[in-house]
Formats: sequence, C-alpha cells, structure tokens
Amino acid sequence: MIIEPFTIADLDWAIDLEKRVFAKPWSKKSFLEALANPQQEFFVAKTGAIPLGYLGAWRMYDTVHITNIAVEETSRRQGVATGLLAAAEAWAASCPLTLEVRLSNYPARALYEKFGFQVYGARPGYYEDNGEDALILWKGV
Repeated sequence: MIIEPFTIADLDWAIDLEKRVFAKPWSKKSFLEALANPQQEFFVAKTGAIPLGYLGAWRMYDTVHITNIAVEETSRRQGVATGLLAAAEAWAASCPLTLEVRLSNYPARALYEKFGFQVYGARPGYYEDNGEDALILWKGV
C-alpha cells in the first residue's frame, strides 16, 4: 500500500465512495473547492492503481482538522486508515489534530483512540441526517 497526494484523477472514485459510506456525502463542488484551497490536503491510499481510501485535512492556523476519511469496505481493518492518519500527521508537522466522529461509530472511535486521539467534548445534534451527537477528538494538544 502506498499513500500519495490525492489528485483530480481520484475524484470520481472518491465521490462514489462518499455516496457508499456517508449519509450526507460531499458533492463534487465541495471536493473541487477543497482541492483548490492551499490550506487543505487530501491523501489517497492505493495498492498499485487501485484506490483503497482517502483522507482530507484542513490546516486552520495552528491546528489541522481531519475533514473526512473513508475506506473501501473490502479494505477496512487492514491499516489503510492508520496509514492515512499517519500521512496527515506528518503533513500537520507539530500542529495538533482534531476531528469529529459519530457517537455510534465504535470502529472509528477505536481506531482514533489507538492512534492517540482523546475525547475533549461533544457537539450535540451535529449530524444532520439523524441528529446524532459528534464527539470532538484531539491529538497533540
């Protein structure tokens, strides 16, 4: 598996993955705006030319916010998300990392905890599709 910068060639695949993974997927316009923002970076994990997962991160002042992370169902629990998080952490340099995760997303929460994230709060009703709360996680604060 290799981790490399996300390019426009990865866009259609990522949009399709978003639709399969998230209740409220990012639009093509959202991806294009993020890719054009010099403060944002996206990484893609691949085996050869086959994409396995991606991660988006946004540098805001002295913090890096993980905006989205998605992995193909057949590639989960194989280190893809860990590799993507490591790439984001390297890109962040010494900046703290933060993200939100659904309260009910136990597999993701376990991964983030293993990676060193800690819960620092919650956002009640954060997810628009069902009003579920989000946990606010930080690493490096």
